[in-house]
Amino acid sequence: MFEFPKALRSYRALLTGFAVFYLLSLWFISQQYHVPLLAKVRGASKAVASKSETSFDQVRNATLGFGKVFVINMKERTDKLDAVAMAASLTGFHVDVIEGVVGMDVSNRSIPLDGVPKKEEWRTKKFNSIVGCWRSHLNFARQIVSENLLSALVMEDDADWSVYLKDQLVHVAEGSRYISDPSREATTLQSPYGDDWDMLWLGHCGSEFRDQSPHYLIENDPTVPPPNHRTEDHAPDTVSAGYDNTTRVVYTAGGGLCTQAYALSLRGAQKVLLHYTAPMKFLPIDLGLHAACHDQVLGFKCVAAFPALWGSHRPAGPTNRDSDIQRSDANAKVNIRKNGLTWNIVHSMRLNAENILTHGLDAVTTQWPVPQLTGEIRTRYV
Repeated sequence: MFEFPKALRSYRALLTGFAVFYLLSLWFISQQYHVPLLAKVRGASKAVASKSETSFDQVRNATLGFGKVFVINMKERTDKLDAVAMAASLTGFHVDVIEGVVGMDVSNRSIPLDGVPKKEEWRTKKFNSIVGCWRSHLNFARQIVSENLLSALVMEDDADWSVYLKDQLVHVAEGSRYISDPSREATTLQSPYGDDWDMLWLGHCGSEFRDQSPHYLIENDPTVPPPNHRTEDHAPDTVSAGYDNTTRVVYTAGGGLCTQAYALSLRGAQKVLLHYTAPMKFLPIDLGLHAACHDQVLGFKCVAAFPALWGSHRPAGPTNRDSDIQRSDANAKVNIRKNGLTWNIVHSMRLNAENILTHGLDAVTTQWPVPQLTGEIRTRYV
């Protein structure tokens, strides 16, 4: 039998050992980023891992349990796309891009004229930006229908979320199943979030409870922001409901504002397209979705979470780069933001990206001082 010379055998053994070490290192890094992360937060539930390994394992996949995850991005804002792609990668999910629409490119004939500003005001910058946003979100709904996706989530390119997003979504998925099917009669589900909803409003700046609807409570949750760091304009009245400040609620929504992130089911996307293509008054996209939820247009079923799981991020630097809708005057004074911030998110993924890349998950920090909770996360239905 042919044998390698002794020197070559030693070299081959060295290479084999290096390869094994390299593969084990890759495995260790992947575990650091994809294990149930809330276990690293004091007070987190030990039950999260066992739940996710059974019926809720799809929530932890590369599309967060939806058919796809999309981000709306204006093609000239490569800076925003770079940032959101980086944050999604660190969290362990993939985003597809829907190119944002320039409002001036939308034909007058394709916009419901009732509610459109008077002719002399028609092509103002602000209104064109609102029209472009409106059309971009309708393109998201159309993408779901065209690809026959069971569901999809869309977010804006300045959106931010918790380092522990996948753990949060495990609880939200259980809540959504209960809210959409309180009798819990469904035994076979296609979606980890349940099969009888049209919209999951997970990133918003205001929402409201629908009267007499059931609630799913996620209590003693260390990722819930303190009240003085919440920015929802029209928040549900959790105080009157008797919920404390460490509780997140999943509920049937009677409306909402802002579109940092939301999901549509295939049925929901079909309803949105029908709702907006029928002759009607023009409304900005979030107000149109609010109307669909509030008036239950075509039987529209909305499920939401409060506090929201997605918020808007504002990076350090010139503030005139923030919004592609609220465009600032070119001659206006440019203010400089010293530190980045994200509304409503305790453990911001964007603000922790450098910590995670250089020191790992043990270096995750909070944006503000938060109560140190003890015990496990508790969930219950009311």
